[in-house]
Amino acid sequence: MRHRSVYALLLTVMLTLGCSVQTEAQISVPKGSAIAVDGKIDADEWKDAANRDLAGGGKMFLKHDGNALLVGVQGKAKGWAQIYVTGEGTQDIIVHHAPAAIDRLTYRNSNGLWQPAGVWKWEMRDRGFTPEIASKLSEYWKAHRWVANNSNMNSRNEVEFMIKTGPDIGSLDTFYIAVEYVTDDSNQFFPANLSDATVKSRLAQGGFADPDLRFDIKQWAKITLKK
Repeated sequence: MRHRSVYALLLTVMLTLGCSVQTEAQISVPKGSAIAVDGKIDADEWKDAANRDLAGGGKMFLKHDGNALLVGVQGKAKGWAQIYVTGEGTQDIIVHHAPAAIDRLTYRNSNGLWQPAGVWKWEMRDRGFTPEIASKLSEYWKAHRWVANNSNMNSRNEVEFMIKTGPDIGSLDTFYIAVEYVTDDSNQFFPANLSDATVKSRLAQGGFADPDLRFDIKQWAKITLKK
């Protein structure tokens, strides 16, 4: 009887540990060609990417070029996008936000509630797309290790992200993401089962860095980069 109780306890612990890293959505992201971050999700440019539908409408494209995670987000109407990223072995969540300007903000876990580790510092408010703006985006990438077009560059319903892989996101080839696209009257997001702070907080509205947020990484998509 005692052995049976010990076995049951061990089984419970194993299942609990397993659930802590299990996610419903898992994507093996292919290696593909580099992109130009210009706010145009060109079919030929993204033909080597994996793609998924967003809940509520729209589509998401994912690939990597060996140096960065490349994400294209296509909403159903004019709007803006943000990507939440966290890696294995880190408690930090990085929010990459691209409305009419761009920035990213780190959230740190404190007893199950995530707190902002800074404030928004918006940059790249440019409108349209010119060689000068392309050069500014390139310089932003070099300085910040990520970049995206804002909602006023080229297409009003397409956002392209380039996010450096490696220590910034906690792991070289495996991490977790949640994606959200916001329009005036609705949110589109991936994975479809999201119900944590990624879709319930004011972060998507821009300008807010609310404290005491509850994120549930088990609801996010597990991303593995193909070699």
